[in-house]
Amino acid sequence: MRVKEGTRLWWRQEAAKNNFIYGNDGATGEFLDAIASGEYVIISKTAWEQLFTKTA
Repeated sequence: MRVKEGTRLWWRQEAAKNNFIYGNDGATGEFLDAIASGEYVIISKTAWEQLFTKTA
């Protein structure tokens, strides 16, 4: 897939942070599979902000 410069590195780092490791690097394919299966959920920044900026 086509992505901006630096995006592949970011995905590898995120995969590694979430314990999807292959050799000495992040296993991006496994991480993407986990997202696709619902094991991990991605939400928009706007939705995140709405969830955590509500006042009591």
